[in-house]
Amino acid sequence: MALYCGFYVNELVGIFVHKADPQPGIFALYIRCLHELSAAQNIEQTLRYFELDLLREAGYAVDLAYSADGEPIAAGRRYNFVADYGMAQADGGVVGGDTLALLAGRSELPAAALAEAKALLRKMLDGHLQGRHLRSRAVLAKIIKRL
Repeated sequence: MALYCGFYVNELVGIFVHKADPQPGIFALYIRCLHELSAAQNIEQTLRYFELDLLREAGYAVDLAYSADGEPIAAGRRYNFVADYGMAQADGGVVGGDTLALLAGRSELPAAALAEAKALLRKMLDGHLQGRHLRSRAVLAKIIKRL
């Protein structure tokens, strides 16, 4: 599984880095992520933090401690990511304030937080993919379906 996740990470880097554009920060993240994936420990968490770091290094960081209206993210509340705006409080939002706090603090993510983080990061990334579909996602989905 880690190998296929490495393909996903590679594909993301290929999209976010323009040819001949030196991005030492992104490549340092890439190398660290590949090392963590090769250890095959907490692969989901490794991917979520890589995605978050990639967005930051590419200049698309979102403040996870404050909502877009400047209010501190609150535990027990729900939030949605709104492109070009940030985190907006929303009943039934995709991610809870508790998960956002864990992500902001780079803490260990329990299963429920991993699921919310995956949905959040997918939405964040999809906005920058501009309609492109990641081949690695399709391959991973097929593999998981067979398991």
